[in-house]
Amino acid sequence: MSVAARPNFPAALSLCPSAPRSSADTEAWYRDSAGDIATYGIAGRIWESAYLFLAYLAEGTGTWDPPRTLLQADEVTVLELGAGVGTAGLATAQALDRQGGRGTVVLTDLPDVCPLLERNASTCACTHVAIHVCALPWGDHDAAHAVLTSTAPPTHILCSDLVYFPELLAPLLRTLISLTTISPTTEVLIAYKIRSLTKEQPFWCGLSAWFELTQVDYQRDPRAPKQPFGAHTSHFGSRAPPCTPDGQPLDDYFLFVAHRRPETHVWAVPESDAALLQGQYVREGQMRTALTTGTFEWLLLSRATEDV
Repeated sequence: MSVAARPNFPAALSLCPSAPRSSADTEAWYRDSAGDIATYGIAGRIWESAYLFLAYLAEGTGTWDPPRTLLQADEVTVLELGAGVGTAGLATAQALDRQGGRGTVVLTDLPDVCPLLERNASTCACTHVAIHVCALPWGDHDAAHAVLTSTAPPTHILCSDLVYFPELLAPLLRTLISLTTISPTTEVLIAYKIRSLTKEQPFWCGLSAWFELTQVDYQRDPRAPKQPFGAHTSHFGSRAPPCTPDGQPLDDYFLFVAHRRPETHVWAVPESDAALLQGQYVREGQMRTALTTGTFEWLLLSRATEDV
C-alpha cells in the first residue's frame, strides 16, 4: 500500500514517544504515548518542530522579526493542518485564552485521526477560545471548502513538521493555496526540521512561487544580535533537541512565515503535481513558471553565511 493511501503507517514503522511523561504534563496533548503511536501511527507522535512552536508561544520579552501577530490580534481564527496530537494548535488555544483574547482554533487531519484530536481537545479547557476538530485530507478541495464555510476565514494556519513524504508535498501545497484563496492576508506559520532536503526541496520551490516566505528571527536581548529562531538550544524551552557544546541543534530547524503573493490570486493551479512543485502556474490559458522559486535556497544560504 502506498504512503499516499495510508500515510500515517509507512513501511517499517518503528517510533518511540518524543515527550517523556512528566507529572507536570497533565494534558494528553502535551505528551505522546506508545499506545497512541500504535493506534494512529506517525500522527500519534509529537514531532520535534512542535516544541519550537511551544517556545514561540511562550511569554517572553524578546523581539520577533516578523512580529508575532498570532498573539497580538484581538480575535483570530487559527487552523492547524495535519494536527496529529494537536500540540501546536491546542497550545495556541491556551496561549490565546491566557491573555483573554477571543478566537477559534480548528484542528484538522485525516478522518481516522480526528478521534485523537477530539480526545485531546476535550482536555484543553479554554474560556474565551472555541476549539473545533474537522477532517481535512490534503489535496481535497471540497474538504477545504467545507472547513472554510464552517467557520470564519483563517487568520493563521499552523504547519508543524508537515514536509516529509514526497507523495504528500503537492497535496499539502494545494490545500494551502485553497485555504488562502478567500483570505489573502492569512498568515501561514511553518515549523520545519530538515530530514531529507533533496526530497523536501520541491515543496519549497512550489511554495515560493505562490507565497512570500520569511524566516522568523528572534532577539532575546537588545544587546544581542538577532538569530534565526530554531538555531539555538535556548529557542526550544525545556525540550531542546540534541545540540553541540555551543548550543546549536544537530539538525536544522526553521520557523517560517508565509503570505500569499498578491499576483497569484489571478493564477490557476496546474493539474500536474510535478508542474506545481516546479513553481508553475496557469495564466490566461498558458503554463508559466514563477520567478520566485529560489526563495528557500536563498534563505538557506543566508543562514549558512550567518553561521560562519
